[in-house]
This record gives sequence, structure tokens and C-alpha cells, in this order.
Amino acid sequence: MIQKYQLRGMTCKGCLRIIHSAMSEIDDVLDVGISFKDSIATIKLEKYKHLVTFEAAGQKKSTKYDHICRDDSP
Repeated sequence: MIQKYQLRGMTCKGCLRIIHSAMSEIDDVLDVGISFKDSIATIKLEKYKHLVTFEAAGQKKSTKYDHICRDDSP
């Protein structure tokens, strides 16, 4: 399954690495792709994870992290 999220508060490539690392450590995550330009995270998972799971992982890694919201674009 693939879930996409809009990232907010990602201001540099360092932020991208922090968010990528945080999401990669979540159970059942198979792959993480992040577009810095579009601020979109595309996450391949074995099973569905709630948005709160990703937010908590990001906030745990960085106090500068803002938040993630569901990306409903096609």
C-alpha cells in the first residue's frame, strides 16, 4: 500500500534527511520517497498507518519539525 503526505516545515535538505530517517524507522514501512521541491512524502507500507504515527515520528526526531497532512492529490 502507498500513502502520500504533504510535509510542512521542511526548510532544508537536513530537514528532508531527518524526516526520511524518522519515517523509515516506523514498523511496516518498506520505502520512503520525499520530494523536497513539492514537500510530498510517498511511503510504501505493508499495512495502513495513521497520520499520527508519522507526525509523532517526525516530532521525536526534531523540535523544528512542523507537521504532516494527508495529500489527496491524484
